[in-house]
Amino acid sequence: MLTTLIVVAVTMDTVGEIHSHLLVVKYEGLVEKAKLKDRRKDEADEDGEGP
Repeated sequence: MLTTLIVVAVTMDTVGEIHSHLLVVKYEGLVEKAKLKDRRKDEADEDGEGP
């Protein structure tokens, strides 16, 4: 019984770590996309093509 409890606890911790890692990767990608859009906007403004 104790072994099963340990296995379940380790599995839950591992799933939590994987979930956290996937969230970080997802949001890093969003930040990079936002930076690229912002950079493109700044370049367009410098060229006089902005609003």
